[in-house]
Amino acid sequence: MFLEAGKAKTIIDSYYAQLTHAMKQYVRLGYKITEEQDIENAIQTLAETHIAYLEPNCENSLYVTNYYKIK
Repeated sequence: MFLEAGKAKTIIDSYYAQLTHAMKQYVRLGYKITEEQDIENAIQTLAETHIAYLEPNCENSLYVTNYYKIK
């Protein structure tokens, strides 16, 4: 799916607002967000929302890892 720059930003801002609201409501209910599982619990009621933890593997990266070393 291709989205124009302005429309993509609007969609991302909307998702961010929904996530923020869900987490604030979770805290208002007396819960604390101290670890990853708490975030999952806070947003589990949002429809069609999936979360994932992505950890980059920089050891085998073919991309520039330190811009300042380039001359």
